[in-house]
Amino acid sequence: MLRSVLFLVPALFASWQFAAAAPPLQRYESVRPLMGTAAMIIVYAPTQEKAEEGINAAFAEMNRQNGILSDYEADSEVTRLGRASPGKMKIGPELWDVLAYSETVSDATGGAFDVTVGPLTKAWRRMRRRQEIDSQAIAELLPAVGYQKLKLDPATHTAEVIAGDMRIDLGGVAKGSIIDAGLRKLAEYGLKQALVDAGGDMAIGDPPPSSDGWKISVAQSKQEGAEVMLVELANCGVATSGDAYQFVEIDGKRYSHILDPHTGYGVTTSRTVTVFAPTAMQADAWASAISVLGPTKGFAALSQQANHAAAVTTLQDEALVVEKTPNLDAWITAH
Repeated sequence: MLRSVLFLVPALFASWQFAAAAPPLQRYESVRPLMGTAAMIIVYAPTQEKAEEGINAAFAEMNRQNGILSDYEADSEVTRLGRASPGKMKIGPELWDVLAYSETVSDATGGAFDVTVGPLTKAWRRMRRRQEIDSQAIAELLPAVGYQKLKLDPATHTAEVIAGDMRIDLGGVAKGSIIDAGLRKLAEYGLKQALVDAGGDMAIGDPPPSSDGWKISVAQSKQEGAEVMLVELANCGVATSGDAYQFVEIDGKRYSHILDPHTGYGVTTSRTVTVFAPTAMQADAWASAISVLGPTKGFAALSQQANHAAAVTTLQDEALVVEKTPNLDAWITAH
């Protein structure tokens, strides 16, 4: 027995020495194309090999989910759901989660956020190329739009499309969902001190070593003199929506790529919306919704959501007007 004890003690001591000598975490990052933009992953990992393993897995997962949720993909699950209209289709967990959450936001915003706006999205892509408004086409497509025409059955995980010629557009929510999935995959590989950024939308994990959070600069507009928020965040999502880059001017009027599902036209007020929420999917959807509603109605709806905050910068008479939810400063401090 004595020999066994003497053998065990050095072994434990050696194990403690090994743990104490573990290499410090180093910062690694990778930028790759994803969802039509450049996506960046930043992680803190003990070795380059560990970082590469997790980053590769995260990008693989995000590309897989993009293949499910993108209406640009001819054989994606969401595209096939549109082709099934009118009809019913069993859907997988990724699409189910996004559609179920989208329905929640649609209810909360009176339909200002609506993933069934796809037929109009397709028409506006054509109108932007031609630089002309087709009012007749918009009027003809509006009857196919309406989130109530997409029925979800939780018992069977099926989605039923009631209207004909429906097309689902997840552009206002899928990016957030996909980068959330990338962050979760990194955590599976032990990389919890991580950040995923896709075109300014961010899924943020645990803070970097010896820090309270990730230091992030959030520009509230591309206009000169716009406010830049410098924030330090962890374990949350951030999304910015607006017409800074995606818009069209036709007959002297500026139309955003963000469509109002009630009118069928692009939002004509130039504004930038940033939403902070527990997840990037939540932030993404609400940034899109408030872009349509505007700050007054948008903030009222957002106030009913736990742990959400927002800032809106609107261009009014050549001046930038910044409005923030009352809880924004406290929200940033808490995260």
